[in-house]
Amino acid sequence: MDERYDLGGQYFGSVFVKCSFAGPPPPWAVAEDRLRAALALLAAMPTDRVPGPGALPAGSWVPHAPNPLFVGREAELRAVAAALRQKEAAALCPPVGLSGIGGVGKSQIAAEAAHRFGPWFAGGVFWLDCAEPASIDAQVARLGAEAALEAPEGFAALTLEEQCALVLRLWRSPLPRLLVFDNLEEDALLHALRPKQGGCRVLVTSRRGEWSAAHGLLPVPVETLPRAESVALLGRFRPDLMPGQAALDAVAEALGDLPLALHLAGAFLRENRRDETGEPARYLAALRARGLEEPSLAGVPGASGVADISPTGHDRHVARSFALSWNRLDPAAPVDALARRVLACAAWMAPRVPIPRAVLARAVRALAGDEAAPVGQALARLAALGLVTEEAAGEPVLHRLVAAFVLARAEEAEAARAACGRALGEALFAANETGLPARALPLAPHAVHLLAGFEAGAAPGWLAPLLNNLGSHERLRGDLAGARARFERALAIDCAALGEQHPNVAVRRNNLALVLQDLGDLAGARAQFERALAIDRAAFGEQHPRLAIRLNNLALVLREQGDLAGARARFERALAIDRAAFGEQHPTIAIRLSNLAAVLRAQGDLAESQARAEQALAIFRAALGEEHPNVAVGLNNLAEGLRMQGDLAGARACFEQALAIDCATLGEEHPNVAVRRNNLALVLQDLGDLAGARAQFERALAIFVRALGPEHPRTRTVRGNLDALPRA
Repeated sequence: MDERYDLGGQYFGSVFVKCSFAGPPPPWAVAEDRLRAALALLAAMPTDRVPGPGALPAGSWVPHAPNPLFVGREAELRAVAAALRQKEAAALCPPVGLSGIGGVGKSQIAAEAAHRFGPWFAGGVFWLDCAEPASIDAQVARLGAEAALEAPEGFAALTLEEQCALVLRLWRSPLPRLLVFDNLEEDALLHALRPKQGGCRVLVTSRRGEWSAAHGLLPVPVETLPRAESVALLGRFRPDLMPGQAALDAVAEALGDLPLALHLAGAFLRENRRDETGEPARYLAALRARGLEEPSLAGVPGASGVADISPTGHDRHVARSFALSWNRLDPAAPVDALARRVLACAAWMAPRVPIPRAVLARAVRALAGDEAAPVGQALARLAALGLVTEEAAGEPVLHRLVAAFVLARAEEAEAARAACGRALGEALFAANETGLPARALPLAPHAVHLLAGFEAGAAPGWLAPLLNNLGSHERLRGDLAGARARFERALAIDCAALGEQHPNVAVRRNNLALVLQDLGDLAGARAQFERALAIDRAAFGEQHPRLAIRLNNLALVLREQGDLAGARARFERALAIDRAAFGEQHPTIAIRLSNLAAVLRAQGDLAESQARAEQALAIFRAALGEEHPNVAVGLNNLAEGLRMQGDLAGARACFEQALAIDCATLGEEHPNVAVRRNNLALVLQDLGDLAGARAQFERALAIFVRALGPEHPRTRTVRGNLDALPRA
């Protein structure tokens, strides 16, 4: 007697199926002993190591063979295994998602996982390519027909809809099976394909990193290869080059360690190994000149005329891999149009470095002319398409080759560069104003990258401010040579664009003078300070706070040159101007008081010097807290006075506090830390702790030699102090 089994509605691709078929019931039931053995087998699957490829259970269907060129990815494979094995009972297991940008190797990892862990799935391993949803019905039916998936007799006579429904029902049995849904990008399709009960484990590869919470998907992000693995992959193609890994390292850097690009590059180097075009140095030059237009990155056949074969059957064309996602951004849709602008801005930032969201948002909104533009929504859209990834803190990251792809296509690329230049310059200025170098560290790599294309030639309006603010950051963190180069370039640009008497030129000369003074060029610094002072006096008059800055800075040089009276007069004039402008408790007043205290001390007026130093320190602490570098300056000045008055214990305590603050805020290798160590060593010497003094002198000397060179005046001073120290 025939019975009819209604299977309910199931969605496959674009087809909604509701069907029934005649015949015996499909094999829902699994013999208890078979199920017990299958679960025990899965429980034994290793998760602490990655086994080699093994024989898959009968009836499995995986269209890709193990890749003999596969390298690395042990962490990702172990994570996949742990997620697939986490429920050993015959209960619904959440899907596992391999996600990342195009060309990063998601499908390759899935194929290796299938061959390496598939032997532990007694029900078999089954692969669906979900890139074209309309083809999924036929693929599912094939798993029943070609892969002999326990199909009942007469399976071939069923309609396509009936075959699909039967296979799906078989997947709902408790027997552990591994299903791989490759290139699956839609929530609805995952919901339709994933068995709603039974023992199947599902592994998804996708560009999208965010899924509906209803899936409970366990994410395994796929990043680019670590450099050592990139070099190893290239070495699989050219073993003869492995002793000279520097050449392969440079190629891997140019390709951003992207597996697809590395595979194509390796194939090109192999195919052309007997020709000069197969030399890594020549290939590297071609990559840098042509970027994504380099023919090898489009899968063009090599010298033999044979195109390289994709281990996973994917398109061997880097740009087309990115285009799959780019083309899904509809310029007519507001969020998609904004997403393209986000990409245009992000493409100018440093590749593979987290981009501060606030800076990116500022640039994008300026580009869009909309201060309320939903940049967060646009970033979420890009993450869903796999065009950007996010660090743990939520900052977006763009791959080097994706950036090149975007800049070749974005209509607003040049306007985006200008928006980024202005946004980075403003953010660097605000960070520098805090006096804490760490505040600008996330910004500096992006500024350096953006400036790389403007070392000479055209100078847009945002260039000099960005150079100036990056130079100020580099000076704060102790990179004096780098700062000098930035300041000189900014000065040249503004002199040419604005003329010699513009106030911006005074700023550039002032900042250049500061770093020249740090470098020991007191005459050069004085000349720049005097020119800046003359410009601001003419532009702003005698009572403007900008004039106080110039007077203060000129006084610092005069003090170092030994003109104590000239320095004192200018410090006092600067203090009077700032008191009129800011009142008594402003941090600027503390700077003026601290500098005046130092010159008073040098003149021998210890009592007045100490009063000024104490007043300055109190203002610094009230305005900036206890852990600011300016507080360290105040403590240092107070300690100098205490030492000269014979209070060695008090001086030591202040020097130690100043040293601790600068180490924490500026880092162990900053020149200011060397100053603190030298001063602490002097008081330790006075206290008779010669061993402690020697240790501090030696550490200070090492810092100065690295930062300023062996012949800098400060280096010579510390070397002299060390040489004069008696042996313990």
